[in-house]
Amino acid sequence: MASGRRLASRTMSEIEVSILSGPDAACDEFVRHAPGAKLCHLWAWGQMVQQVSGHRNCYLVAREGQNVRGVLPLTHVRSLLFGNLAYPLIRYQVGDLAVLPAAPVACGKCHSPVVESIYGRTAQTLISKDGRRISNISVIAKRCHHVEAMQCVQIEPGAVTIRVQKGAGFMADDEREIIRQFGLKMGQMDFDIEYVDRIERTASGKFLSIVSKVPPDGQAGMSQPPAGSPPCSGESG
Repeated sequence: MASGRRLASRTMSEIEVSILSGPDAACDEFVRHAPGAKLCHLWAWGQMVQQVSGHRNCYLVAREGQNVRGVLPLTHVRSLLFGNLAYPLIRYQVGDLAVLPAAPVACGKCHSPVVESIYGRTAQTLISKDGRRISNISVIAKRCHHVEAMQCVQIEPGAVTIRVQKGAGFMADDEREIIRQFGLKMGQMDFDIEYVDRIERTASGKFLSIVSKVPPDGQAGMSQPPAGSPPCSGESG
């Protein structure tokens, strides 16, 4: 929320934006007199939300000298499901891959990075040699026998290390079947099996079935997932 008429004739270099660390009478006064301001624009409201819900908040203040010209209360919600357009909540750190333009974009009104395209969630996908993305290995795991747990790790597109926690009765035929099943599902991919005593668990007691260590520039050069691809399977029990 900001006064558009007051800022229109000023350059961005004259406005300083900072994060408010505590109550500020000048900000409260600005909100009380600003057209369209709501109770949720007050710094105290964000503190109440943080104490009740546990969601961290961030209160941005734009000042011209000692005068407050705008405030923006934000709440950090790491969720794909929760959101409410009636309250200033933002979602980020959800694992989306975005591609920036090759050259800077000249825009007198935009002072933030411009996104050329968004590939969607890629943190838990495997990329084949032909650029296809595989986001679920649960079907493969169910067809492999004598395996306690399985995890795919990818460092570069087209190659996957399959980490296997052996179960009772595991034999050489089971290893060959793992390679065969992955080949049927993933197509053009090089596979390597690494046997481990245990696959590391997350704080929730589960483990990631897919771990992608492919750098963003390596992911951006590949094609997008084909239509109808199964949803991303991040954790397994």
